[in-house]
Amino acid sequence: MQHVDLIKGIIIPYANFFVFLLLAYFLMKKPFAAMVLGRRKSFEELLHKANQEKEEAMARAQKLEAKLNSLYDEVEKIKENAKLIGSKEADKIVLEAEELAKHLIEEAHRVAAAEVTRAKNELRAEIVQEVMKDVRKKIQQDLGEKTKLEIVHRQVEVLKNLTAHHIGQGV
Repeated sequence: MQHVDLIKGIIIPYANFFVFLLLAYFLMKKPFAAMVLGRRKSFEELLHKANQEKEEAMARAQKLEAKLNSLYDEVEKIKENAKLIGSKEADKIVLEAEELAKHLIEEAHRVAAAEVTRAKNELRAEIVQEVMKDVRKKIQQDLGEKTKLEIVHRQVEVLKNLTAHHIGQGV
């Protein structure tokens, strides 16, 4: 009986297990292979997609870096242009100030010359009036009425002509 127990107890269960494993292997071989193949394809697709996204990200990073470098260059150009414009504006302001100063000096000379001319004319007029007064006094003291009158008239005419002549010349 030991022999039966050995066959029934040990060999048959192992044989059943072995047959079960063979059946399971043949029955599960295709679905398991398909599942493993599907998983492998899924991993390969994910890996391929990740590589593509990595390449796209690197290309975008290169574009952004190039853009950043061009922005630095553009900022430098703007700074140089601003300095140039500022220098030109400063030169323009200095030139305008010099022109204004020159104009003011010329205007001051013109006003001073006009004042001098006016003062000279007033002084001449005063001198002529004083001379006429003195001449009248002298004539009244030294000459007769008729002669006095003729001399005064001639002298007045001479002074008028002289005054008109000097005023006309602007001296």
